[in-house]
Amino acid sequence: MAQDLPVQAGTTHTGLTLVELENGHVDAHLHSFESSFYVLSGEPTLYLDGHAVRLKPGACGAIPVGVVHAWRSESASRWIEMASPR
Repeated sequence: MAQDLPVQAGTTHTGLTLVELENGHVDAHLHSFESSFYVLSGEPTLYLDGHAVRLKPGACGAIPVGVVHAWRSESASRWIEMASPR
C-alpha cells in the first residue's frame, strides 16, 4: 500500500511515498521522471532493465527516466520512494 503526503504538505516537483508490499508484486512499468528508493525493512526484489536484485534494509538507488522496472516481495517489505518530475 502506497501512502502519499497530504496535499497541503506536498511540493510542486518532488513526491515522497512510503511503499508497503507483502507477498505481491508491482508490474513492469516506467516513468517520465527519475525516482529513487531507500529500503526500510524486508528484502524486496527490484527488476531493473532486465536484471533482478534482491535488496536488504539500507539499500538505496536511483531509477533513471524511462527505464522499465518492477518490484516483488515474498514477505513484508517497506521502502521509501522519491519521485522528481520536472
